[in-house]
Amino acid sequence: MLRVSVALPVHNAASTIRSTLDSLVNQTFRDFNVVIIDDCSQDETSQIVSSYADKIDLNIIHSSTNLGISGARNRLLKEINAPYIAVLDHDDICHPTRLEKQYDFLQQHPETDICGSAIAYFSVDTERHNAKNILRHPSEDQVIRTRLLYNTAMVHPSTMAKRSFFNDVGGYEAQFSPAEDYAFWCRAALLGKRFANIEEPLLYYHTHPRQTSKIQSQMMIQKDIEIKRFYIQGLLNGVQDTFLAELMCPYLEHERKDVAAALSKIMPIILNLYDKVSCRQTYESLISSVLAKHLAQD
Repeated sequence: MLRVSVALPVHNAASTIRSTLDSLVNQTFRDFNVVIIDDCSQDETSQIVSSYADKIDLNIIHSSTNLGISGARNRLLKEINAPYIAVLDHDDICHPTRLEKQYDFLQQHPETDICGSAIAYFSVDTERHNAKNILRHPSEDQVIRTRLLYNTAMVHPSTMAKRSFFNDVGGYEAQFSPAEDYAFWCRAALLGKRFANIEEPLLYYHTHPRQTSKIQSQMMIQKDIEIKRFYIQGLLNGVQDTFLAELMCPYLEHERKDVAAALSKIMPIILNLYDKVSCRQTYESLISSVLAKHLAQD
């Protein structure tokens, strides 16, 4: 059995999929295949993907109806039997050593369930090999799970995880789209799954005007808050949050007077979470910075 499968959903990706697949052809790690679902593309995506059949081990699934990103990912998970699954999007590019380094990391750290990496941003106008804009999330499990109160703390298409991780956490939930990956991490954290990030950029992340996060910005804010409420409630064994999720949303600005007026309601939640989070130092820093941001003098 192959040790790794790359899960790759594609939809109308004719303009980017060649570069994505070329980056997989050039991997230093060879014991893997690529499982692709063509989610009802209307352009030349299918033909381009098929042309790579003699360059890389491909398993291509054609969907006659549009499943959406969550449905497509869930279909991929049903088709994969490899013990490790690497996630990828159809417009991002893997560093040649990505699969090798993540597989080796998970072998050397058997307590870790999922491993992401830093990413280097590139755009149409930027040569990716010269990308200077690097995003690094925390590398340690306890910090990552605490940072989930504020942001995703993992870049989804940079991750590789044990097959058992997906089995235990379950599928992606379309109700949380376009932030279904964030909801997935929070569910995993509540189940006690262990996270890590490699500090080296192993993924070139394509930024462009048609990205979901840019097109659906208002929906992203709404789902971000819903997920935070779910995570806080899970950490507090069912206690309902009133305003902390909105306060912790990185996409929102709040009036100083509104935050000050709400402090009496949210302070018990803040104090209760202190005993539940994985890293108190990280939590203290988060709460301090968020309160300072919104309570700062004009």
